[in-house]
Amino acid sequence: MTLRILEATYGSGDCGADVTAQLEALVRNGRLNFTVSNSMFGDPCPNQVKTLHITYQLPGDYSEYTHEVPEHRVVWLPNTGSKNVGIFYTNLSVPSKYLTRVLRQLEKARNVDIITCPWHPIHDNPFPELDWFYHVPHHLTILLQILKLLHTAQDIGSYEYVFFLEHDVLYPEEYFDIEPFDEDVLSNINYIGLNEKGFQPKHWDHQPLHQLTMRLPAAIDHFTSLLPIALTVGNVVLEPNGRTWATRRSPQPAVHINHGNHFTSHFSIYSDDEIEEHHPYWGASASWWK
Repeated sequence: MTLRILEATYGSGDCGADVTAQLEALVRNGRLNFTVSNSMFGDPCPNQVKTLHITYQLPGDYSEYTHEVPEHRVVWLPNTGSKNVGIFYTNLSVPSKYLTRVLRQLEKARNVDIITCPWHPIHDNPFPELDWFYHVPHHLTILLQILKLLHTAQDIGSYEYVFFLEHDVLYPEEYFDIEPFDEDVLSNINYIGLNEKGFQPKHWDHQPLHQLTMRLPAAIDHFTSLLPIALTVGNVVLEPNGRTWATRRSPQPAVHINHGNHFTSHFSIYSDDEIEEHHPYWGASASWWK
């Protein structure tokens, strides 16, 4: 059984259109995850802010439920009840073959809801996309993408913890299985690199954003506090220094793909010593690289 759409309309007041069939076609794996927009449903009421009205049934439940989502907001049905949200921000500078592999790996993840904000739409993106129009390679752009994702997460769910996901990092399936923590930041120290030769060990200890989890309110507060610096100075350290930290070691390592065109500055911490062509969890390195 799957999520059943009984009726859906898109419009404003008495002006609107029946979009039941379009919505039914968007159900994937029993779920609805997408951003409401005119590009998806057309514009039945020009120059008006529209709302999507949904009447639906849940699997194994004959009760009828209603849900309303304003234009440009995210639909997330049914609510998973997860306390974890992953935010995936990208300028799409990563080679497409790696982007596809990262997203497919994230599809296997459990205990997390994932929202994405790419510079341009990603073909067959399995996760909801937030529109992004400011295409300037700058720390301010990254900061604004992150803030858009954080506020969207706050808007759609009762999330406690946020994971920062980047387009050139492979995350193991159980990466999001964490114990509650009281500190502002939880840093995963179990990650390795990948290049054309194989899996690379770290030779420096860094705590990059793509291995951090934060309490959601602390994350919003931290990244909001960086805006004046990004607007005046320009470059800004995104990692939340000056806050309380805890560390963890995920059961399996995350993998940073060192493809040569990087979104972050942590690509140089890996060594070509003790290269492994095969990993007990990830398998053959060539299957992820080539």
